[in-house]
Amino acid sequence: MIDTESLRDAFGELERHAPDEAAVLTGFRAGVVRRRRRRQLATVTGVAGTVAAVALGVVLAVPGAPGGGTGPATSSAAPAAPDPSVRLELPFTVGVPPAGYRPVEWRIGRDLSDVQYHGSHDGETVVVELSTGPRPPTELLSEEPETIAGRPGKLVRLLPDGAQLELSWQLDDGRWFTVRGPAELLSGLRATAQSLSVRPTPLDPTAGPDFSALPQGYAVAGWLGEGDTLTLATVCPVAKRLFVDCVRVSLRPGTAPGTTQVKSGGDVLDVPVDRTRVVNGVPTWATADGLVVHAQVDPGHWVRVGPAEPVDAADVDLMRAVAAATVSR
Repeated sequence: MIDTESLRDAFGELERHAPDEAAVLTGFRAGVVRRRRRRQLATVTGVAGTVAAVALGVVLAVPGAPGGGTGPATSSAAPAAPDPSVRLELPFTVGVPPAGYRPVEWRIGRDLSDVQYHGSHDGETVVVELSTGPRPPTELLSEEPETIAGRPGKLVRLLPDGAQLELSWQLDDGRWFTVRGPAELLSGLRATAQSLSVRPTPLDPTAGPDFSALPQGYAVAGWLGEGDTLTLATVCPVAKRLFVDCVRVSLRPGTAPGTTQVKSGGDVLDVPVDRTRVVNGVPTWATADGLVVHAQVDPGHWVRVGPAEPVDAADVDLMRAVAAATVSR
């Protein structure tokens, strides 16, 4: 299950650089014009209907694959290396979503992808999850065998009183499905579990930014959405899995703000985001401590880049390079 409070805490750490909507457009237009000639821009809010459809188990007919390169290869060019980035697609399809529940959060990652649904009352949560390996429950109360979609699996009741349970089973390729929710919804959870397939559900490729020009050795390691919004992407080193080496990128509509608010004791202070540097023709702005970078990627969108984990110091040059390589579609 996605820990919403932890997510909000992490965003809170980055929100020390959540500025007012001040206009800081000077110097970006030349780079924008060059980039806009290479790509047809679309609104980032196109993800809204897509996320709802994904959570409802609808397979979207999206031509082509998300991601991709910058253009067709010539006949003399060497074959392109496989893109190590995680595609903007859910690696499974939910045929029968839990009745009476609405999709709230979703994430797509290298090792774990899931969709979380909420019911009408607090605490009513159902999670559908696909992982590369088993995820043993930490609050096991009891376990019994369960046949799911013709495969041997297990039904686990969780502490303290068995009011929550999990259905899990292994696929032929070694991955594991898990459906987690209230015990009173057992029949509905079984129906959802039986309906799952590993047929990917692609999201609209225009919903997320284009990261085809990331710094060498870096790739998109995951996507996160909350409600009907693509919240952020996580960019990590290809050769390492330490989350502390990753950065988070959020593409937002509007104009890059020029100040940020910092909590100091009981006060809230406005701090400028004004350390300017042009990277690959794109102006970027950073705070004095280098923990947040903004860039105006086109007249209608800006990006915010910060560490994936709360830190005292960050690689501001890397964050500027990632910001400059982010292009809205």
